[in-house]
Amino acid sequence: MPTATHNLTDYLHTRQKRHQLIYRNGGTIRLVVGPVMPTQLEDAVSWRGLLYFWTLHFGGYTLPSEPLYPWDKWETIYARSLQEQVRRLDASHEDDTRLFVYEILEKYMDQASGSVGLGRQCLLRGICENAQIHQHLGIVAELLNILLTPGKARLDLSYREAYAAGLAGSHCLEQFEECPRGKSVLDAFAVDLED
Repeated sequence: MPTATHNLTDYLHTRQKRHQLIYRNGGTIRLVVGPVMPTQLEDAVSWRGLLYFWTLHFGGYTLPSEPLYPWDKWETIYARSLQEQVRRLDASHEDDTRLFVYEILEKYMDQASGSVGLGRQCLLRGICENAQIHQHLGIVAELLNILLTPGKARLDLSYREAYAAGLAGSHCLEQFEECPRGKSVLDAFAVDLED
């Protein structure tokens, strides 16, 4: 019972704690099965009877001292296996979409100009010029910015170097002089501020 120095809430709280204790090796569990069969007797006394019964004892298992929640066990296994599958997919699959689009643009510009290799130089100049623009206005400009930024994909080093040259402020027309203004398909989207 609570004393004068303790209040009733503390007493109830400690009582609840006491009931929630789990004692180690606190008991065993056993399955006992016993069929029972009555036998009719030819006896004059009606209250007398004969019963046959057997008892079968199965096991003697100690109760677990820590609660087992199966959903916790399966949840971590599924989460771990899902994370492992995502990690494996990320490691095995690389997004080659940007490289695919770059190759299509290069081949298209090669065919449009009639000379092999000009498409690559024009694409590198477009990447360089795009890196110099800090604010893109309009949906087409935003899409071209996404397209002409090399990103984290595994690409040829020349694309990253062209982007780095544009960020450094180099003159892209002089650096990629094989592709003068007007030879690139991307020039249709460019605005020349010097005019």
